[in-house]
Amino acid sequence: MQGGGVTCGAINGAAALISLVTDKATSDKLINELFGWYTQARLPTDASNQLAIDQGYGQNKVNEALPQNTAGSPLCHASVTMWCDLANKKVGDLERKERCGRVTGDCAAYAAFLLNENLLGHFNPVYVVPQEVTACMACHGSGMLNTVASNMECKTCHGDPHTTSGIRGIGGAGLGFSLAQNYPNPFNPRTNLKFSITRGEHVYLRVYDGHGRLMITLINGDYMNPGTYEVTWNGNNDFGQTLSSGTYYARIKARSFEQTRKMVLAK
Repeated sequence: MQGGGVTCGAINGAAALISLVTDKATSDKLINELFGWYTQARLPTDASNQLAIDQGYGQNKVNEALPQNTAGSPLCHASVTMWCDLANKKVGDLERKERCGRVTGDCAAYAAFLLNENLLGHFNPVYVVPQEVTACMACHGSGMLNTVASNMECKTCHGDPHTTSGIRGIGGAGLGFSLAQNYPNPFNPRTNLKFSITRGEHVYLRVYDGHGRLMITLINGDYMNPGTYEVTWNGNNDFGQTLSSGTYYARIKARSFEQTRKMVLAK
Protein backbone atom coordinates (compact mmCIF):
# COMPACT_ATOMS: atom_id res chain seq x y z
CA MET A 1 0.00 0.00 0.00
CA GLN A 2 2.91 2.37 0.51
CA GLY A 3 3.31 2.53 -3.26
CA GLY A 4 0.01 4.40 -3.31
CA GLY A 5 1.41 7.13 -1.08
CA VAL A 6 -0.82 6.50 1.92
CA THR A 7 0.01 7.25 5.55
CA CYS A 8 3.66 6.56 6.36
CA GLY A 9 4.12 2.97 7.54
CA ALA A 10 6.55 4.11 10.24
CA ILE A 11 3.84 5.94 12.17
CA ASN A 12 1.18 3.36 11.29
CA GLY A 13 3.24 0.64 12.95
CA ALA A 14 3.99 2.76 16.00
CA ALA A 15 0.31 3.73 16.28
CA ALA A 16 -0.72 0.06 16.10
CA LEU A 17 1.62 -0.73 18.99
CA ILE A 18 0.17 2.10 21.08
CA SER A 19 -3.38 0.87 20.44
CA LEU A 20 -2.46 -2.66 21.54
CA VAL A 21 -1.33 -1.61 25.02
CA THR A 22 -3.69 1.26 25.90
CA ASP A 23 -7.42 1.84 25.97
CA LYS A 24 -9.04 3.73 23.11
CA ALA A 25 -9.30 7.08 24.86
CA THR A 26 -5.63 6.98 25.77
CA SER A 27 -4.47 5.66 22.41
CA ASP A 28 -6.39 8.39 20.59
CA LYS A 29 -4.48 11.06 22.51
CA LEU A 30 -1.08 9.41 22.17
CA ILE A 31 -1.50 8.60 18.47
CA ASN A 32 -2.65 12.14 17.74
CA GLU A 33 0.52 13.39 19.43
CA LEU A 34 2.63 10.87 17.49
CA PHE A 35 1.17 11.90 14.14
CA GLY A 36 1.49 15.59 14.98
CA TRP A 37 5.13 15.13 15.99
CA TYR A 38 5.87 13.29 12.72
CA THR A 39 4.55 16.21 10.66
CA GLN A 40 6.76 18.72 12.49
CA ALA A 41 9.99 16.94 13.46
CA ARG A 42 13.20 17.00 11.42
CA LEU A 43 13.65 13.41 10.31
CA PRO A 44 15.72 11.33 10.51
CA THR A 45 16.62 12.70 13.95
CA ASP A 46 20.11 13.65 15.07
CA ALA A 47 20.11 10.59 17.33
CA SER A 48 19.44 8.10 14.54
CA ASN A 49 21.97 9.81 12.27
CA GLN A 50 24.60 9.64 15.00
CA LEU A 51 23.88 5.96 15.59
CA ALA A 52 24.67 5.32 11.92
CA ILE A 53 27.92 7.27 12.17
CA ASP A 54 28.84 5.17 15.21
CA GLN A 55 27.89 2.02 13.24
CA GLY A 56 25.45 1.08 15.96
CA TYR A 57 22.82 -0.54 13.74
CA GLY A 58 22.61 -4.27 13.13
CA GLN A 59 23.11 -3.60 9.43
CA ASN A 60 25.16 -0.50 8.68
CA LYS A 61 24.62 0.28 5.01
CA VAL A 62 25.11 4.06 5.08
CA ASN A 63 27.54 5.19 7.79
CA GLU A 64 26.87 8.90 7.54
CA ALA A 65 24.31 11.49 8.55
CA LEU A 66 21.45 11.81 6.10
CA PRO A 67 19.74 15.12 5.23
CA GLN A 68 16.78 16.00 7.44
CA ASN A 69 13.44 17.40 6.36
CA THR A 70 10.15 18.43 7.94
CA ALA A 71 7.29 16.84 6.02
CA GLY A 72 4.31 18.84 7.27
CA SER A 73 2.19 15.77 6.48
CA PRO A 74 1.80 12.15 7.67
CA LEU A 75 1.51 10.92 4.07
CA CYS A 76 4.26 8.75 2.62
CA HIS A 77 4.37 10.48 -0.75
CA ALA A 78 4.72 13.97 0.74
CA SER A 79 7.38 12.98 3.25
CA VAL A 80 9.48 10.92 0.82
CA THR A 81 9.15 13.27 -2.16
CA MET A 82 10.20 16.30 -0.13
CA TRP A 83 13.18 14.40 1.27
CA CYS A 84 14.27 13.18 -2.16
CA ASP A 85 14.09 16.74 -3.51
CA LEU A 86 16.16 18.00 -0.59
CA ALA A 87 18.73 15.20 -0.74
CA ASN A 88 18.84 15.06 -4.56
CA LYS A 89 18.11 11.33 -4.44
CA LYS A 90 15.74 9.01 -6.27
CA VAL A 91 13.09 6.91 -4.55
CA GLY A 92 14.97 3.71 -5.36
CA ASP A 93 18.34 4.92 -4.04
CA LEU A 94 19.94 3.20 -1.07
CA GLU A 95 20.05 6.46 0.88
CA ARG A 96 16.29 6.89 0.57
CA LYS A 97 15.69 3.37 1.85
CA GLU A 98 18.11 4.00 4.71
CA ARG A 99 16.33 7.26 5.49
CA CYS A 100 12.99 5.50 5.85
CA GLY A 101 14.60 2.81 8.02
CA ARG A 102 15.97 5.44 10.38
CA VAL A 103 12.63 7.25 10.46
CA THR A 104 10.95 3.98 11.43
CA GLY A 105 13.31 3.71 14.39
CA ASP A 106 12.65 7.35 15.30
CA CYS A 107 8.89 6.72 15.31
CA ALA A 108 9.29 3.62 17.47
CA ALA A 109 11.45 5.55 19.92
CA TYR A 110 8.97 8.43 20.13
CA ALA A 111 6.06 6.01 20.61
CA ALA A 112 8.00 4.45 23.51
CA PHE A 113 8.59 7.91 24.94
CA LEU A 114 4.87 8.73 24.78
CA LEU A 115 3.92 5.41 26.38
CA ASN A 116 6.40 5.93 29.21
CA GLU A 117 5.19 9.48 29.78
CA ASN A 118 1.62 8.19 29.97
CA LEU A 119 2.58 5.33 32.31
CA LEU A 120 4.30 7.77 34.67
CA GLY A 121 1.34 10.16 34.53
CA HIS A 122 3.48 12.85 32.87
CA PHE A 123 1.94 12.89 29.41
CA ASN A 124 1.07 16.42 28.37
CA PRO A 125 0.07 16.92 24.71
CA VAL A 126 1.97 19.74 23.05
CA TYR A 127 1.03 19.26 19.40
CA VAL A 128 -0.78 22.32 18.12
CA VAL A 129 -2.87 21.98 14.96
CA PRO A 130 -1.50 24.58 12.51
CA GLN A 131 -3.86 27.48 12.06
CA GLU A 132 -4.28 26.84 8.35
CA VAL A 133 -5.55 23.32 9.10
CA THR A 134 -8.41 24.33 11.39
CA ALA A 135 -10.25 26.20 8.65
CA CYS A 136 -10.08 23.18 6.35
CA MET A 137 -11.60 20.56 8.66
CA ALA A 138 -15.12 21.35 7.47
CA CYS A 139 -14.19 19.66 4.21
CA HIS A 140 -11.50 17.21 5.28
CA GLY A 141 -12.68 16.27 8.77
CA SER A 142 -15.51 14.22 10.22
CA GLY A 143 -18.05 16.87 9.26
CA MET A 144 -17.83 15.96 5.59
CA LEU A 145 -16.33 13.09 3.63
CA ASN A 146 -13.25 12.26 5.72
CA THR A 147 -11.17 12.66 2.61
CA VAL A 148 -8.14 13.66 4.66
CA ALA A 149 -8.81 12.80 8.29
CA SER A 150 -5.26 13.43 9.53
CA ASN A 151 -3.01 16.17 10.86
CA MET A 152 -1.12 17.89 8.10
CA GLU A 153 -0.19 21.28 6.77
CA CYS A 154 -2.22 22.06 3.68
CA LYS A 155 0.54 24.09 2.03
CA THR A 156 2.31 20.80 1.31
CA CYS A 157 -0.21 20.21 -1.48
CA HIS A 158 -2.15 23.47 -1.86
CA GLY A 159 0.37 26.20 -1.10
CA ASP A 160 -0.11 28.71 1.70
CA PRO A 161 -2.44 31.66 1.10
CA HIS A 162 -1.97 32.92 4.65
CA THR A 163 0.49 35.53 5.84
CA THR A 164 1.79 36.59 9.20
CA SER A 165 2.87 39.96 10.56
CA GLY A 166 5.50 41.33 12.92
CA ILE A 167 8.46 40.76 10.58
CA ARG A 168 10.85 43.69 10.50
CA GLY A 169 13.05 44.43 7.50
CA ILE A 170 16.38 45.77 8.77
CA GLY A 171 18.59 46.11 5.70
CA GLY A 172 19.89 44.62 2.51
CA ALA A 173 20.48 40.95 1.81
CA GLY A 174 23.55 39.29 3.27
CA LEU A 175 26.10 37.27 1.38
CA GLY A 176 23.97 34.13 1.62
CA PHE A 177 21.05 32.48 3.34
CA SER A 178 21.65 32.59 7.09
CA LEU A 179 19.98 32.48 10.48
CA ALA A 180 22.03 34.38 13.04
CA GLN A 181 22.33 33.31 16.66
CA ASN A 182 19.45 34.75 18.63
CA TYR A 183 20.16 37.66 20.96
CA PRO A 184 20.12 37.88 23.86
CA ASN A 185 20.91 34.24 24.60
CA PRO A 186 20.15 33.03 27.25
CA PHE A 187 17.03 35.18 27.33
CA ASN A 188 14.02 36.04 29.51
CA PRO A 189 11.39 36.63 28.36
CA ARG A 190 12.15 37.87 24.81
CA THR A 191 14.77 37.23 22.19
CA ASN A 192 15.40 38.38 18.63
CA LEU A 193 16.02 36.24 15.56
CA LYS A 194 17.73 37.78 12.54
CA PHE A 195 17.99 36.09 9.14
CA SER A 196 18.96 36.89 5.57
CA ILE A 197 17.70 35.56 2.24
CA THR A 198 19.31 36.23 -1.11
CA ARG A 199 16.32 35.66 -3.37
CA GLY A 200 12.55 35.75 -3.12
CA GLU A 201 11.39 32.71 -1.10
CA HIS A 202 8.54 31.32 0.97
CA VAL A 203 10.04 31.37 4.46
CA TYR A 204 9.20 29.25 7.51
CA LEU A 205 10.58 30.05 10.95
CA ARG A 206 9.56 27.74 13.79
CA VAL A 207 10.63 27.02 17.36
CA TYR A 208 10.88 23.43 18.66
CA ASP A 209 11.59 21.90 22.05
CA GLY A 210 14.31 19.36 22.77
CA HIS A 211 12.05 16.48 21.63
CA GLY A 212 11.51 18.03 18.21
CA ARG A 213 7.96 19.12 19.02
CA LEU A 214 6.71 22.36 17.47
CA MET A 215 6.17 25.11 20.04
CA ILE A 216 5.36 28.08 17.84
CA THR A 217 5.41 29.16 14.20
CA LEU A 218 6.88 32.65 13.87
CA ILE A 219 6.80 32.85 10.07
CA ASN A 220 4.42 30.57 8.22
CA GLY A 221 5.42 30.39 4.57
CA ASP A 222 5.33 34.12 3.87
CA TYR A 223 6.79 35.09 0.50
CA MET A 224 9.67 37.43 1.28
CA ASN A 225 11.91 39.46 -1.00
CA PRO A 226 15.71 39.34 -0.69
CA GLY A 227 16.87 41.12 2.42
CA THR A 228 17.69 40.88 6.11
CA TYR A 229 14.85 40.54 8.60
CA GLU A 230 14.27 40.27 12.32
CA VAL A 231 11.53 38.65 14.40
CA THR A 232 11.04 38.80 18.18
CA TRP A 233 9.93 35.71 20.12
CA ASN A 234 8.36 36.27 23.54
CA GLY A 235 8.87 32.74 24.90
CA ASN A 236 5.24 31.68 24.36
CA ASN A 237 3.82 28.77 22.39
CA ASP A 238 1.10 28.91 19.73
CA PHE A 239 -1.54 28.86 22.48
CA GLY A 240 -0.08 31.99 24.07
CA GLN A 241 1.17 29.96 27.04
CA THR A 242 4.52 30.86 28.59
CA LEU A 243 7.05 28.08 28.10
CA SER A 244 9.20 26.77 30.91
CA SER A 245 12.94 27.25 31.19
CA GLY A 246 14.98 25.02 28.92
CA THR A 247 16.63 24.58 25.55
CA TYR A 248 14.72 25.39 22.39
CA TYR A 249 15.64 25.37 18.72
CA ALA A 250 14.82 28.02 16.12
CA ARG A 251 14.67 26.52 12.65
CA ILE A 252 14.38 28.42 9.38
CA LYS A 253 13.50 26.85 6.03
CA ALA A 254 13.40 28.45 2.61
CA ARG A 255 13.22 25.97 -0.27
CA SER A 256 16.31 23.75 0.13
CA PHE A 257 17.95 25.98 2.74
CA GLU A 258 17.54 24.99 6.38
CA GLN A 259 19.40 26.16 9.47
CA THR A 260 18.89 25.69 13.20
CA ARG A 261 20.01 27.73 16.19
CA LYS A 262 20.02 26.56 19.81
CA MET A 263 18.39 28.94 22.30
CA VAL A 264 18.19 28.89 26.09
CA LEU A 265 15.17 30.27 27.92
CA ALA A 266 16.31 30.99 31.49
CA LYS A 267 13.92 32.07 34.23
